[in-house]
Amino acid sequence: MINLYLTTDTGFPASNCGGSNKIIYEINKCLNHDAYSVRYLSYDLHATMNDETAYDRYGSEKRMAKKIGSSIFKNNSLFRRIVTHPSYYPIHAWKRQKYFQSICSRVTPDIIHAHHPLGFFHWLSTPGIKKILTLHNKGAYVHEMRNSLSNNFFSKKRLDIFDEIETNAFNVADVVTFPSRAAYEMFVETKFPNVLKNDNIEIIYNGIDIEKISKINVPLGFRETYGIPAGARIVLNVANHITFKNIDLLIEAVYRHNAVRKEKLFVVNISTAPMKETEALRNLVSRLKMNGNVKFLFNVQNDDVIRFMKQCCCLVMPGTYVVYDMVILEALASGCYVIVSNNGGNREMIRNGVNGTLLPEISIEAIEICLNHMENEEDVKNKQKIDSSMSSEYMVSQYEKIYSRCLNLQ
Repeated sequence: MINLYLTTDTGFPASNCGGSNKIIYEINKCLNHDAYSVRYLSYDLHATMNDETAYDRYGSEKRMAKKIGSSIFKNNSLFRRIVTHPSYYPIHAWKRQKYFQSICSRVTPDIIHAHHPLGFFHWLSTPGIKKILTLHNKGAYVHEMRNSLSNNFFSKKRLDIFDEIETNAFNVADVVTFPSRAAYEMFVETKFPNVLKNDNIEIIYNGIDIEKISKINVPLGFRETYGIPAGARIVLNVANHITFKNIDLLIEAVYRHNAVRKEKLFVVNISTAPMKETEALRNLVSRLKMNGNVKFLFNVQNDDVIRFMKQCCCLVMPGTYVVYDMVILEALASGCYVIVSNNGGNREMIRNGVNGTLLPEISIEAIEICLNHMENEEDVKNKQKIDSSMSSEYMVSQYEKIYSRCLNLQ
């Protein structure tokens, strides 16, 4: 029996989560549990995962604690100011370090598969453990942190510490994997190349549960439960309200399309929660008088996202800094026509004119032209959109090859 630790920074994997925890969920689900004894570790959960449903069970237990914490954060302005102030970071870092050290000092797995640099930081010097690091971010983590933190002493100290942790984790790992070539290139571009000293790099593309998606049915009256007219031709966008997602360009492109076309399009954006940019997007919709043609939805369950994909006329994702978007894979598996930006991991996923359209440029005009020339929906559904190489099973088989190679197994 191989003792495997799947680790990341925070959260807990479940069927409806996203990011690195979604990948960990799929790995655990597809692994042979007769060969692997699996445990999960993050700042929010340390637990044994001996079958594919374990994450959902633990997730439901932890969700209530998370809801209580989120409620306090949302409703208590004093608490919110304290825990988000840069000077609180040393306290938070000390608590986190104590938590991870207490666990890492008493367990010695055969393999650590970390999905965040902090995932095996406290095991870096422990001999005999095989260490695999998978990096999911858009470039170096410290690069994203730099864009979101204020410029003061505490923030700079935090960045310096994390930069060292990230570099050490990369260099010490037996194998480093990225979900696309674009992800690897972004990482190298946002780090100083002379500090990176690990040539054991592999690309393992993210995968999805194709069989599960094929079995999700759309009940009668589904869209009406979300306040969307029954006959609306839905243009779907699944992205948080962040500037580089370019949701405003999509809204303006649909506005132009509707101004000259008989058949009107209806924009549905699905995101995790309202953000700083949400108000600006709502103001744009009001200014264009498109309140009857745009719907912002938050925290929609993944199965319902799939149902929207099966009902919409297309998915449009015009964002920049794309690693390898699982939303696009899910759309392909749903038989949905996709229009995406021609950058990053999209180029490795979409064959222009075969299983989707790559935007010639990220602009209102380019999106509008693609919408105007959108293929007949029936023709789209008849095309082969996705193959087994994009499945969770295939992704996990590639990780298992790395596990076996690290342990010198046949």
